[in-house]
Amino acid sequence: MSLVVKNVIVNAKNVDIRIEHGVIQEISENLSGEVLVDARSSLALPAFVDAHVHLDKCFTHKTLGSTSFEILQWTKPSAESSVYERAKRALAQSLAYGTLAHRAFVDVDSSIGLSALKEVLRLKRELKNVTLQVVAFPQYGFSDDKQNVELLHKAMEEGADVVGGIPWIEPTGEDSLKHIEIIFDIAERYAKDIHIVSDDTDDPLSTNLLHFLSNAKKRKFFGKVAESQCRGALDSPNQGYTQKVLSLAKQLGVTIVENAHTTLMLSGRGEANPVRRGVAPIKLFLKEGVNVAAGQDDIQDAFYPFGKGSMLEVAFLLCHAAQLSSEQEVLCALDAVTTNGAKMMKLNQALKKGCDADLVILNAKNPVEALCKQEPPLFVIRKGRVVARNTTQTELEL
Repeated sequence: MSLVVKNVIVNAKNVDIRIEHGVIQEISENLSGEVLVDARSSLALPAFVDAHVHLDKCFTHKTLGSTSFEILQWTKPSAESSVYERAKRALAQSLAYGTLAHRAFVDVDSSIGLSALKEVLRLKRELKNVTLQVVAFPQYGFSDDKQNVELLHKAMEEGADVVGGIPWIEPTGEDSLKHIEIIFDIAERYAKDIHIVSDDTDDPLSTNLLHFLSNAKKRKFFGKVAESQCRGALDSPNQGYTQKVLSLAKQLGVTIVENAHTTLMLSGRGEANPVRRGVAPIKLFLKEGVNVAAGQDDIQDAFYPFGKGSMLEVAFLLCHAAQLSSEQEVLCALDAVTTNGAKMMKLNQALKKGCDADLVILNAKNPVEALCKQEPPLFVIRKGRVVARNTTQTELEL
């Protein structure tokens, strides 16, 4: 039986979307079939994808520290109880905002073992309408605690989907290089992709991103690596370094994930003016054809006191942080929270024939209006089923 989403705006045209067995079969005008939703000339987008979120830390907000490093010294939010309940709350809230897929970072270290990871993996097994990829994340590195290497192996054996890394946290450059070698060794052993936080620091000498990409090329990890928070030397006047990174990123099919809100919150804290922005050179990556995605990163935790799981809000902030304002640039920002994240996660998700019927319908006529309004989707559709509806009623008296 064919289901039809009627009267939606796709690529600036008013069309219908025909769905069979949870897959988009046709996008055209005046299609027949059982009406699933009449969108009444509202904008349709692929469902939102959160390319980087820490589910184990969400809703543990404490006083915001100064820098990422200082926060890590006094808080281990994932060690707190109720990881399962808090993560489920975050996913439910995100679903209402149209996010159907998440790449979730979960701490793995000797202080908490695999407890947080197991709770998020349990939640993943129970999910019906949300896709979850779990990144085993060695938040405190390897040099100070060799047990963390063994725990990362065990995390992959438990069922983690992606090997995480954070080389910048190590005390020396040599230790950072060893960190990168370790995560590639583990990824090769378990045939997994890698997603790291390379340079979440204001240190202009932090060049872990380039070392990471060089290793990926040497080990032939084409299309299998992603990188978040690439500040460090990339946020410096060193144009030679930037060009090397851009060239390798393009060759490797890497995904660059910008978490603009936390970057802006943490970069340059405590510095005298002018305070650096810390945002990756998004326009340069886009110009080179590099896959750029975006993440919520933190939801009301010690790193970021705000956040609600709305990827439309994330795209809005990305436009400001990366100065994306033309019509084409706004489309790029929306791609960063939809199809580009789906590409990183290897999901069959786009508004095209043969793709999963995962989409959102927004109360807007075009992408700019959607970003201006910042409203939850009218409908969230997962493989041809409506899994969320949002209604609003406003009464005004001027």
